[in-house]
Amino acid sequence: MIRGLCNPDLINSAIQKAGAAIPAFPVVVPELPAHLAISAADRRRLVKASKSPTKSGNEELALKRANFEQRAAGAVARHSTTQETGEILDYQAPIEIDHSRENVAHGTPGAWAIIERRDWAKEYRVRTQVETTAGNEPPDNSGPRITFDLSDRALRAMTDSAAYVAAERKGYTTFVTLTFDDVQREKLAAGETSVQRELSRCMDAWSKMYQRGMKREGIPGNSDALDYLWVVEVPKNENGEDNPHCHLLMRWSVPFEQFKPWAGRLEKAWGQGFAHIEKIKKGDSAGAYIAKAAGYLCKAQGKSDQGEVRGNRYGISESARAPGWETLTKTQIDCMSQLIADIYDHLSVKHGPDYRERSKLNRARQSLLEKSKADRKKTGKSRASDWIVRQRKKIDTRLSQVREKLNALPVRCNQYQVILKGEDAFQEFMAWSQNPEYPQHLAEWLPVKPVGVAFKPGAYPKASQGRYFHELRERFRLARVRRQAMTNEMCQAVIEQAQEFRNSALSMWQQYQWCAGGDYVA
Repeated sequence: MIRGLCNPDLINSAIQKAGAAIPAFPVVVPELPAHLAISAADRRRLVKASKSPTKSGNEELALKRANFEQRAAGAVARHSTTQETGEILDYQAPIEIDHSRENVAHGTPGAWAIIERRDWAKEYRVRTQVETTAGNEPPDNSGPRITFDLSDRALRAMTDSAAYVAAERKGYTTFVTLTFDDVQREKLAAGETSVQRELSRCMDAWSKMYQRGMKREGIPGNSDALDYLWVVEVPKNENGEDNPHCHLLMRWSVPFEQFKPWAGRLEKAWGQGFAHIEKIKKGDSAGAYIAKAAGYLCKAQGKSDQGEVRGNRYGISESARAPGWETLTKTQIDCMSQLIADIYDHLSVKHGPDYRERSKLNRARQSLLEKSKADRKKTGKSRASDWIVRQRKKIDTRLSQVREKLNALPVRCNQYQVILKGEDAFQEFMAWSQNPEYPQHLAEWLPVKPVGVAFKPGAYPKASQGRYFHELRERFRLARVRRQAMTNEMCQAVIEQAQEFRNSALSMWQQYQWCAGGDYVA
């Protein structure tokens, strides 16, 4: 250990020697021009970054600060009034924005309000879209396609296909589950074939049968194409091995007396295992039926419960693909995003119990299906116990009632888009969105807008008027607060309940004191 380096006398001596040597190496500091010269205080500043160019006496900053303080004082006053009286004040600060000279040509990058239509469903869609700046191009798709669950886009394509076939051709009629035997599963595991290849071969054969007919079975042919969609699922079996199978919907049905030979021909054409064929009672709900049967809607997204699938996870025949949305207009967003979000909040408050009950019934129905499967496996019977059948019928009846009530609404929406059912609903929505004084009692499914708010197509505020959207969001937020606030009757019920609990607690405390005081005689 070197102790001398830590000796203070040695350190001081070294400092003195260094100071004596400095004059031998004079440093000449050149004279800088006047505009580059800095003071001695600036040279000794520890922080070398440039100072803020904002001056304390800037008039614009002072004006903004005064406006902010005025608004803050108003907000504090409204908050104090609400605490004292319980009344939520209606803050309707004027929005001063000049919409003249702000019409933007179509195709200009920015935020858009897009209005679309699809004729086969007689629906209109109003959605928002934000165009971001282009960065680096995404990498090219290469390598094997591997998925672990069905994407939201695929779910929409399946449900749209079911709705399209129901609207145009009375819906899908048959639900099929295709399985693989042990030999074929070994071939799949070895890579000798694939699920998609076997499905393509099978559907080609079934399509020919559909058009040509089955003469021996007395089933006539058809002139149109076979509508179908399929989805692959690869769960694990009891031994932890992959158990690939397919769920399929198709628009092909036969009379009851021809069902058995027809199903036998279809299973023979499949040739990879068993084919379980069922009749669908309601074609308009077939999309949700297959999604639940495959486990995609009832299981949590993001888990590998559906198994690893190489290649396409689902497929839809060309004739069964629903035509996409047709764009009617594309304009600057203005306040449309706030209007759509407010409709979503309004429906969530007004019909929230129905939405929650529907979700609860769907979960109960799925749980009952799993109990039914376990019960049949335990008893060895093809039919579940009577109590399960009665409970399922009860759930299905109530679920049908709730769905019918929600389907009667002329609108479906989330926070970013609204789908309007029919021309009347679309015209009513546009009149409500563009009229600042729209009579709010005409449509119960539309919320009450803040005073003076109206959608102006093609207009958008400048950067210097960014206060517009801040004020707009604040006014819609207060509207949501008023909508979600408890009514006077609810408040009175809560107060009475709290008072009853307080009286009960005091009574119990008095009894305890009386017993503890020794006046109680057993």
